[in-house]
Amino acid sequence: IDVSELMANIARQRNRRAVARGEVDVRVGDVCSSDLGSSNFDRIFSVHCIYFWRDVDGALAKLTEALRPGGKLVLAFRPDSDDIPERFRDPTYRFPRLEQLEASLAKAGFTIDRMANSAASPTALLLTASKA
Repeated sequence: IDVSELMANIARQRNRRAVARGEVDVRVGDVCSSDLGSSNFDRIFSVHCIYFWRDVDGALAKLTEALRPGGKLVLAFRPDSDDIPERFRDPTYRFPRLEQLEASLAKAGFTIDRMANSAASPTALLLTASKA
């Protein structure tokens, strides 16, 4: 699920074989308004999408519902910091403060398993959490 039609089209193209086999479904939309069902997923990955979530608590609650017990959520994101370029300081983007995100994850029923800086992008964090 991506809010951008362009990014969804790129994902469909890059995953065309898996899409053709029915293993991957790419949709345009907002996670909060998408019907993900209950306990349908073992793993959910979100790579640099959290900036566009208007309601982080609502999105995390939706993802918790969609995961099976023990399911994993992986977030790759850049937390708020003073070195985020000014061009990203507009209403489109929201960079979470790490302590706020940790509280939101706990509220949604996640336990943080691991957090590390990305080797590919040292300003980005990779966070893995489990559904309780």
